[in-house]
Amino acid sequence: MRLAYAFTANAAEVSPDGKIYILGGDWDRISTASLPVSQPAMALVMKFEVQPTECDQDHELRVELIDMDGVRLNESIILPFRPHAMSAPTNRPGWS
Repeated sequence: MRLAYAFTANAAEVSPDGKIYILGGDWDRISTASLPVSQPAMALVMKFEVQPTECDQDHELRVELIDMDGVRLNESIILPFRPHAMSAPTNRPGWS
């Protein structure tokens, strides 16, 4: 499995045809003049490239938020997922 890309955004949505619509993407810090601060919404957009041998198996993604000193800000978020093999689209060059 290979991480193709990952970034944060204010919001993100995947359409039925597989396109990703992103609002306010690619930021890596929250700045404020005073504490406490609240970030009302945040999306983590990621794409994994999965080998056929890794499909139909359980995997886990662990997400941790850390501050600039490397201190963890929250409990780990563990997201289980199971990728499924997809048939190759017929309208894309290089796919067979």
